[in-house]
Amino acid sequence: MGKKASAWCSALVATLGLASSCKSPGPCYGLGVGSRVSITIVDYYTGNPAYPQDERALSPSRTTNPCDVFGFDIAKNMVLEATVEANPSTDEDCSVGVATFGPVGSWTWSPTSPPPQPGRPTVLEGAYNASNGVCRGSVDIRLMGAASGQDVFATAAPGQVPPVVMLRGFSGAGPIGDASAGACPSECVGDFVVDLKRLN
Repeated sequence: MGKKASAWCSALVATLGLASSCKSPGPCYGLGVGSRVSITIVDYYTGNPAYPQDERALSPSRTTNPCDVFGFDIAKNMVLEATVEANPSTDEDCSVGVATFGPVGSWTWSPTSPPPQPGRPTVLEGAYNASNGVCRGSVDIRLMGAASGQDVFATAAPGQVPPVVMLRGFSGAGPIGDASAGACPSECVGDFVVDLKRLN
């Protein structure tokens, strides 16, 4: 149910004093509460000549730091596991899954409360407090499907628009204990070609 239809339904229910029968949107891409997926990091995206660039690509000026690609928290061929913990209600055609993650290399991502995303093409999203025992900060994650509508569970292939790109933003809050300041950058913003696989 889109915004206009949802608003009309809600207004009608309120006017007539009826029990609400307005249908809530289902989960985007079938990823409802309890759904588990693996997310394999295939490659970096912005500026990568192996993959056609689309509106999901970041500005090149945002990917100039080494930590914006690999070597900070995200590594090539890393496999993340995510579980959908909620599908916040929206007035769009579907509700985006908010994910929790298992260990991300040496990092722990503890969920906070991200604002709901407005449906497709967002596949999953989340906001987290992040720590690896040396550095702490916050992480925002958004997995975006292609506007052309490919199957988000298809395998990415060089020369083709990636079915899913993962956007990761890290804001550093400073080193922990006696760690050097250089161990905790103030910002890392990267985007990555990923492969998704259902685990249940």
